[in-house]
Amino acid sequence: MTTAKVLLWRLGESESAEEWVAFLELLEAQGIRGAQGLCLIIHDGGVLFHKLRNIAQAIRLPEGLTRKQRRQQRRKILKYFRLIWAARRYQTMLQRYLQVVRTYRDTQPEAVATLRRDFRATVTYYVPEAEFPDWERKHLRTTSCLERFNGTIRRRTKVANAYHSGAGLKAMNSQEIRYFHDAQTAP
Repeated sequence: MTTAKVLLWRLGESESAEEWVAFLELLEAQGIRGAQGLCLIIHDGGVLFHKLRNIAQAIRLPEGLTRKQRRQQRRKILKYFRLIWAARRYQTMLQRYLQVVRTYRDTQPEAVATLRRDFRATVTYYVPEAEFPDWERKHLRTTSCLERFNGTIRRRTKVANAYHSGAGLKAMNSQEIRYFHDAQTAP
């Protein structure tokens, strides 16, 4: 069983390349690097979630439908797009991708264009999955665990309204990391 672990948490000013380099330098300073066994960094970015949301927003429906009909029709179309990422094998995923493109390129050109844009970034989980077949796919394909953790941090900072020092923010964060770790390792 794969367990999620917070190795490092850093409050950055943005998600710029400079901030990521600073983050990776901190990991390396702690001895956490590929040569020491680090294989994968899963970060909050939600490429697949954002891709599906953007596809749903790009779906164009005929005028005159009720709100309920629009929702049903959008879900029906989006179902075929979602099946792409449900494939267990890379080859099956590619076949589904091509089928969706062929089926919807004329009736949903914006949704298909959205699907095609940066598509490879949404299927990178097949690479580590092939190398480490015992890793759970949910940890490779989604940032749900990380999103929950970040959501907790956001809720705590909203309730506090302001931290008067970086030390206070770090203390709260350390506490949440401990809760997160305990929850991940509990039997």
